[in-house]
Amino acid sequence: MPEDPDAFEYRFGILKRELDTIDSSIRKIDEIGNSIKNWAILAWTGSGAAILGKPELHDYVLFTAAPPLIFMFVDAHWRKVQRRFMWRQYQISDYLNSSKFDEDCEARKLNFHLFDPIARRSHKDEKFQKFISIPKILSFPTVSLVYLGLACLSIVLWVILLVAPPTKAEQ
Repeated sequence: MPEDPDAFEYRFGILKRELDTIDSSIRKIDEIGNSIKNWAILAWTGSGAAILGKPELHDYVLFTAAPPLIFMFVDAHWRKVQRRFMWRQYQISDYLNSSKFDEDCEARKLNFHLFDPIARRSHKDEKFQKFISIPKILSFPTVSLVYLGLACLSIVLWVILLVAPPTKAEQ
């Protein structure tokens, strides 16, 4: 038995709004990720400048590797949230492109769980857990390359300062 046409249109409108919510959330988290990268670069540059500005602190240059690594995990957390939205977007896409959706439209009845933009109902799905896992997210160059690059530069700089002969000011 078909449901009330107004109820069908209402639910279909909710589905459209859910897609809009997901899209805007994904874009907002992209902005957050860019901001986190900017702060990581700023923190790394500032700590490096402070340490390199005083020769007696050169032994501590290795510690400038820490801020980018901390920011990397903050970024990974936000990317995990973003991937929850993406997972839901994929679920909706699969539904909209299925014969089930065609049948539901013909019957004027949506048989699809609505308004779960962060995919809370997927928490037990093994593929979902793998999709949002921090190790997987950290393997993305867009997440780890900048942070690991800065940390590696700190390590290289520390090694260079460690093996470099002392300057006249240090003697």
